[in-house]
Amino acid sequence: MNKKNKSKLLLLVIGLMSFLITSGASCVKSPASFVLSELTVPSIIENGDIADISVAVTNIGGDKGTYIVTLKINGKEESKQEVLLKASETQTVTFSTTKNVSGIYSVDVNGLTRQLTVISIPTIAPSALCRDGTYSYSVNRRGT
Repeated sequence: MNKKNKSKLLLLVIGLMSFLITSGASCVKSPASFVLSELTVPSIIENGDIADISVAVTNIGGDKGTYIVTLKINGKEESKQEVLLKASETQTVTFSTTKNVSGIYSVDVNGLTRQLTVISIPTIAPSALCRDGTYSYSVNRRGT
């Protein structure tokens, strides 16, 4: 290749690169990359009730990809869900869990944390009809 042809080729390459840069075109997609946000946990539930825990997962990368969302309660894995997201796509993942013992639980979804408080509400029910026409009552507590 002579010097004149090399100069033309160099100008062509520079022109093409300049076009790609100014047009925003990219030859390589960035890999899938995920961000979690909006972790929602009910603050208080009663023993035996269902707690719905949700989180938004967004793919901020340039290509589609899969991501595993893991729910841990008090450090113990309770559930997993795998999501497939296109570039710039967001999906809400929801877990449902039930706790039967009163207490404060630490909820962790891939590093986002909240607390869930489980309470016991006593029930009062007549237990016996007395001879004088009155009732005696008993108090029952679940999950204590």
